[in-house]
Amino acid sequence: MPGTNFRLNEVSLGETVRRGEGTVGNRMSYRAKRYTDETDTVKQGKADIKTMALSPTQKGITDSFNQVILYADIIPEDLVLWVKENLALHGRLIQVYTDINHTYRYHADNEKTFSRFIAPSHYYSAYYQAIGEDGVIMLQPFGAHPGVRGNGITINLVKTQDALTLSSANLYGSRERAHTICMDRDKGDALQLHILLINLSNKDNLIDDLVDAPILPYVSSLCRWGNGCTNCKELETAIVDGEGNVKTCWNGGPVGRVGMSTADIHDNIKNIRREKERSRGCGTCTKNTVCSGCIFPGPLSEGEYCHLKRAFDTETVTRVIRHLDILKEL
Repeated sequence: MPGTNFRLNEVSLGETVRRGEGTVGNRMSYRAKRYTDETDTVKQGKADIKTMALSPTQKGITDSFNQVILYADIIPEDLVLWVKENLALHGRLIQVYTDINHTYRYHADNEKTFSRFIAPSHYYSAYYQAIGEDGVIMLQPFGAHPGVRGNGITINLVKTQDALTLSSANLYGSRERAHTICMDRDKGDALQLHILLINLSNKDNLIDDLVDAPILPYVSSLCRWGNGCTNCKELETAIVDGEGNVKTCWNGGPVGRVGMSTADIHDNIKNIRREKERSRGCGTCTKNTVCSGCIFPGPLSEGEYCHLKRAFDTETVTRVIRHLDILKEL
């Protein structure tokens, strides 16, 4: 990037990086050489990608959100006041506009609203949606750092099936996998991810195979196949739409409304989970102790999700992929 001094740093998992092991088929791998001393906007962009991918950063329920994603063009006063009450001090606030025209039309007023009502965060970044020629939704940064325009990282939202199949190899000629988030748009996307997890689970040397393979994109629905932290349990990130609905995942239904306290939203989620466990028969399920208990498994049906969870072990490989996600930040 012009005007920025980078220093090459070599990263390895369990062994020294050997010369020439940075890429696989012209694609970034986990053994790749990485840049350090990046600009603040790039670092913030990487953190935004993790937030948008709903990647957990902690374990344990808190009384406030660490991140709030606003999918809305206009930010009313009541929303800012709600954020003020429910976002952790210095938490992450990300806004996504419909397109560049709405960004130019409303962004200055939104910033004034946040300033006037003393939003509880020094970190407020904005993106606008743009559609690529191949149908990929690109989140372009706008004001990714105070006083900076047009800098940062473009986040690519790609159908899971497209991102994980060999036919999409050309997708990463110009877009780094580390800047891409897989999104489940239909049942084929969910099944493609599950097939990948099963294939990886059958590897004799899972970690070595993953480290030597092209780096995986972030996967927004990965948590449903594991047994660790899920956003609907920890409630780290709230997704708020233009109607004031509060959600915990991209395919989920509302779990609350702007104006509700975090405690009330937690109570709503507990009630939803309790009903799901009753209807699914979770109490007698053989996977009860290792299931994430996804409360919004769509685009899979409840029955399809439970069948796949019972039939296959996806918990271990999911945990390994989560650990390797850390290398995308280096």
